[in-house]
Amino acid sequence: MGKHRVALVGGELEENLSLRYLAAAVEREGFEAVRVRLDGPAQLEAATEQILSSGALVTGLSLPFQVRAPLTLELAGLLRARGYRGHVCAGGH
Repeated sequence: MGKHRVALVGGELEENLSLRYLAAAVEREGFEAVRVRLDGPAQLEAATEQILSSGALVTGLSLPFQVRAPLTLELAGLLRARGYRGHVCAGGH
C-alpha cells in the first residue's frame, strides 16, 4: 500500500512558498504531498481531475487573496459534485 496523499492547491504564477512549506511538513509526517496548480479558470478542470485521480484524503486550498475566493470555492463545489469525499480545508494569511 502506498502513502496516503494530501492535495495542496494554489497559484503558481510566482513560486508558492507557503504550499511548499506545507508539502514539506506533510511529507515529514509520512504522507505524500500532491501540489495542484490553480492560477485561473482555465486550469479549473485539470485541477479538479488531478485531485480526484490522486486519491487524496485531504485537500488544502490556498487563499492568499480575497480575489481568488470565487475560483477556489468553485473548485470545492466541483470536487463535491463529482463525488470527492475527502476533507476540504481552506486557509491563507
